Amino acid sequence: MIDIDMYRYEREPIYFLMCAILGGMLWALVILAGVVSVAGLHILTFLLFPHWLVTAFWSLILVILLSWWIGREYFKAQIFGNCIRVSETQYPEIYKTVTDLAKEMGMVDIPYVFIVPEKGQINAYALRFIGHAYVVMYAALVDLMLKRNATRELRMILGHELAHHAAGHVSILKNYLIFPVLWVPFLGFLMHRAYFRACELTADRIGMILTGDLEAASRALTSLAGGCESLSSQTNINSFLHQEREFITFFGFLNDVVSTHPRLTRRANMLDAFGKTVGIPARAAEALGQWQLYGVAGPLAGKAVALEQGGLIIGRDARMCNLVISGDSGQISKKHCQLRFDSVTRGFYLEDCGSTNGTFLASGQKLSPGVPHPLRPGDRFYLANPEVAFELRAR
Repeated sequence: MIDIDMYRYEREPIYFLMCAILGGMLWALVILAGVVSVAGLHILTFLLFPHWLVTAFWSLILVILLSWWIGREYFKAQIFGNCIRVSETQYPEIYKTVTDLAKEMGMVDIPYVFIVPEKGQINAYALRFIGHAYVVMYAALVDLMLKRNATRELRMILGHELAHHAAGHVSILKNYLIFPVLWVPFLGFLMHRAYFRACELTADRIGMILTGDLEAASRALTSLAGGCESLSSQTNINSFLHQEREFITFFGFLNDVVSTHPRLTRRANMLDAFGKTVGIPARAAEALGQWQLYGVAGPLAGKAVALEQGGLIIGRDARMCNLVISGDSGQISKKHCQLRFDSVTRGFYLEDCGSTNGTFLASGQKLSPGVPHPLRPGDRFYLANPEVAFELRAR
């Protein structure tokens, strides 16, 4: 399990403390006004708070609470009635990724994850109501990742959004505490926005750590910037990072200062610098060798085989293999391929064992017999044809 606080953006706690102190002071004034009003101390009420102001305030509070309840119920009716919820029986591979990520962050309650048909919009967000938490992913974003088989990029996006929940960014109590800060003209608004921009940088870091791949995490951000399925895999990340130098920093700051999200070039540059500074530590599941091979298609579809740092030979002859492909497997060789664990790199390598019909990566690349190919969590491969496919996962 990863330590969330270890990867927080350094300024996030500072910005939150500033907002919390100011918000707490404002709430204290509000409570004092309410106590004075309820106690019937009319003279003190008149001296401290005009009667009309107290009445207007409590009316506003009631309107806000009623609006919040109506908004919550409307949101639930809209999303449950018109969108698709990811679950064990609905897109189980995405659900498995969600539960794995949540487990790595020590989350007890798994947020509801929904696929929303917002045409042309590349976006995802996290939110919480009393009762449950949500992660909403636009269908165009999911398509952008999965049509390119960019499973690690999708893992980054999911990790980022789940991190908002794990790090407390969407906590109802915290957000209500700092809400009054928005009542303070200019300064309060800027403080509030600065805090939420810091939260995005924290979520980027955690998403990268969960992905275990700086390049994939960075490419996820460039994919959000470009939004082009046919070009995202070809985007030159360094060129995108250098775009930050094409404008005056002050005007970049002005662009960000009123936004809840930093510009994508800044996010990508800061993630790149952080990743190269701290490195990508091995995730607990990988460091302990707790790997599994998941059947994506074929006779073993939906089944997972624990690897536990050991090798695995795949084929149709039970005398030679410890993972047997049964059924109509005429294209599978008796000893087709093997997975072996490397104690130095602490990773698995896939090697074709001279099979008749070949072992292929998800991209269609055919492996040369006897030449090991490194695999990372989320990588897929198939035997002879895509109808017998597997995915390497870290539990």
